[in-house]
Amino acid sequence: MAREFRTDSGSIDALAIDKDGDLYVIETKLFRNSDKRTVVAQALDYGASLWRHYDFTTLKSRFDDGINKNSV
Repeated sequence: MAREFRTDSGSIDALAIDKDGDLYVIETKLFRNSDKRTVVAQALDYGASLWRHYDFTTLKSRFDDGINKNSV
């Protein structure tokens, strides 16, 4: 899992990739934010940004680099 993963739409609170290569965009503001539609739209924007700007190999490499940087 990578935290604060940067995209052109902003930072994803947490991004995970499972063993099958499925991506999970995790936004953690839902409890604090009464406008849940805005939070869901933000997560969808993040997903769209990932789709537009990364092929899986590049995304996985950037993801791994982010994990290694955060674990130092």
